[in-house]
Amino acid sequence: MSLSKNEIIVVLFGALFMVLFGRFLLLATDTPSQGIDDNLIPMYWYQVGVLFVSFIIVSLRFVKIRFLRIDWLAILLVALWIYKAQQVDPDTMRLDEFAASAILFLSLRLVFQAWGGLRYAAYIAIFTLGIYEGWLGIGQALGFEYSNHSLFKITGSLFNPGPYGGLMATIGVCAATHIIVEYDEVAAIVKRNFSAIVRSSQCVVKLMVYALALVAAMLCVIVLPATMSRAAWVAVAVASIFIVLNESHIKGYIGRWFALNRWRGVMVAAVATIGIAVGALWAYSVKQDSANGRLLMWKIDMLIMLDNPFGVGIGKFAGAFGREQATYFKLMPHSEGEEIVAGCPEAAFNEYMQFGAETGFLGFILLILLVALSAYKGVSRHTPAGYSLLALAVFAMFSYPFGVPSLRVLFVVMLALSITTDDGLIGTGYYEVVYSKWRKFQSFLPPFIIILAMAIMPLLISRGYKYVAAQDKWEQTRVWQSSERYDYLVEDGAELYDILKSDYRFLYDYGYALHKQGEYQRSIEVLERGREYSSDPMFCNIIGKNYQALKLWDMAETYFDKAHNMIPSRIYPLYLSAKMYEESEQYLKAYNTANKALHMKIKVESEQTLELKDELQVIADKYKPYFDATYKTDRWND
Repeated sequence: MSLSKNEIIVVLFGALFMVLFGRFLLLATDTPSQGIDDNLIPMYWYQVGVLFVSFIIVSLRFVKIRFLRIDWLAILLVALWIYKAQQVDPDTMRLDEFAASAILFLSLRLVFQAWGGLRYAAYIAIFTLGIYEGWLGIGQALGFEYSNHSLFKITGSLFNPGPYGGLMATIGVCAATHIIVEYDEVAAIVKRNFSAIVRSSQCVVKLMVYALALVAAMLCVIVLPATMSRAAWVAVAVASIFIVLNESHIKGYIGRWFALNRWRGVMVAAVATIGIAVGALWAYSVKQDSANGRLLMWKIDMLIMLDNPFGVGIGKFAGAFGREQATYFKLMPHSEGEEIVAGCPEAAFNEYMQFGAETGFLGFILLILLVALSAYKGVSRHTPAGYSLLALAVFAMFSYPFGVPSLRVLFVVMLALSITTDDGLIGTGYYEVVYSKWRKFQSFLPPFIIILAMAIMPLLISRGYKYVAAQDKWEQTRVWQSSERYDYLVEDGAELYDILKSDYRFLYDYGYALHKQGEYQRSIEVLERGREYSSDPMFCNIIGKNYQALKLWDMAETYFDKAHNMIPSRIYPLYLSAKMYEESEQYLKAYNTANKALHMKIKVESEQTLELKDELQVIADKYKPYFDATYKTDRWND
């Protein structure tokens, strides 16, 4: 079949779209560390390329824009996020990440609506990424490739096996569903004459995508168990159940069998329930402490949402977590086991709860509705992306995929693919953006929207350049810590503060350098800002030491107490308290604190904790002849 000039141009730009999008995905996945790295700027530039190609394709296809109800949910969610970010901290990089994701979703939504065939280009890029990551994971398992984490053998190109497991689960479910959904059509193509297949570009593309899906699915099955990611296993299990029930005739067969064999059905259901319970217990026992820690985090997440129904602000979840956890251990009944597993996480390990904590109950509900409705639409339309989005949605209940660039990009892609079919519609649930008297302008609206999106990218690129440059400069400055040249850190920290003032790592290093240089008041100000973005008790420890240096003993005591309550299994805050009490001549408190620290259960003993215990033992032995009779192990003796 001959193609028109416009169609040939569209096909060529479609191929260019696939290349640019594939490279964009690969850059998003190449994150060997958890922080922002040099890939940020190239990702932005490739996104500009994707936007430009999308603009060309949308312009040539003359598509009329129509919005689904789900699109309005997405718009409300974006508007809420921007409002909360501007209200609290417009300089946070979380705002830039979300803006880039929203722009990507918008462009993909329009270009997939303009040309449904581009979904094959997206699947080619996704399955190719899965093959690359699967092969890399196997190489790491066999020792041919280096892992990006010293404690784990398999990480892929990511920094941790958890996100890597989520990535492989998402791609694996998408590939497996594509194999099942496209089987009949591909089988029919294979039965054709070879020359007929070669002459049809559509047949060649479908066979190529199917072959890539087969290889990607196989590699995901091999690698996924080795990641030891329970969240990824659960995500695959849930998606697999939906695939089996929705893509086969087994659901009807099961219904008929249960109708004819009621008592046997009850027994089968009971056995299945017991099997699921045993499987859940086994998964819990694999990493019991990790599971208990996750349960504690979710409890604190819920308390944050209850105490802050309108949200704590974008990027400030971790700070709120530290404060809420300190309140929980100080005032609420809890177990000793919870004290042992408590930590200072950067993420909630539940994206819905974290989003709700930052944006309030409204954001919590909007996100759940958006994900649930999109996954439902995709699954009901039998799209591989719908099942993949379902798997990623389940994974997001136990992990932090929105904080990982590759998983965040995959979420956006699967979202766009799930709610867009060849004609851009799902059922009849859509609204015309413009009224009938403006119908002639509808074809010009999609390109205009993409141009507006492209106009935002230079701002993101400019901010990204400044941020990456500032981080690079600070990393070079930090090397002077080992030589105790804190004056260099103070000098550069003041210069970089306005750019990095939302980066808790920078705020801690800069605040600590100010403390070492004797600029105690400024150090307190910087570290107090750091407490808004981090749950690490070290911020409170250094603030307490600043107040101690200023001879403000009550304030020092308050912050050491906060640090202790944030993670009760850490000995360092009690050590600092005991030393402060001794310096301020509060000898009874010094003695009691030292004894409490010596008798506490520590999560992980190390050379440092043993050294602290030796010093605490000296304090306890020093004042034991005077206060032994008044010492009580179950409380502070004031």
